[in-house]
Amino acid sequence: MTFGTGTGTLAIFCAQKGCRVFAFDKSRKMLAIASKKINELDLNDLIHLAELSVTEMDTHLEDNAFDVIVAALVFSELLEAEQKFAFSQCFRVLKLGGRLIIEDEVVPSSLWKRMVHFLIRIPLSIITYIIAQSLTRPVKDLERKLISFRI
Repeated sequence: MTFGTGTGTLAIFCAQKGCRVFAFDKSRKMLAIASKKINELDLNDLIHLAELSVTEMDTHLEDNAFDVIVAALVFSELLEAEQKFAFSQCFRVLKLGGRLIIEDEVVPSSLWKRMVHFLIRIPLSIITYIIAQSLTRPVKDLERKLISFRI
């Protein structure tokens, strides 16, 4: 499953490696781009797209349904309460022994790295908002959250 699939790049990569992929995103615009790319590559048999938000995971996804969940640049777009809910839902829908793979923006630990991160982040935040019409926040204490949010 790709969670917050955006334009489908990661879902396509997984499908090209032979995986069957359930990919969802809340953005109809992003899903339209993903659908076009999937159609052009003739991957419709391997990728199922769904318009779904984080808050709908509990009613639309079955328990123990996925071997792997990949979330790329998703948690930085969520509020703290949404992150907690999303983590609990990811663990619920993962099969026993399944893997949750997260690639996201985190807050650096050292003061120097945080200052450099802040300076680099300003123009990137503006570009992200122009393209995706959403703001992101670096995820603080990701490892701690993963451990404490697991139910």
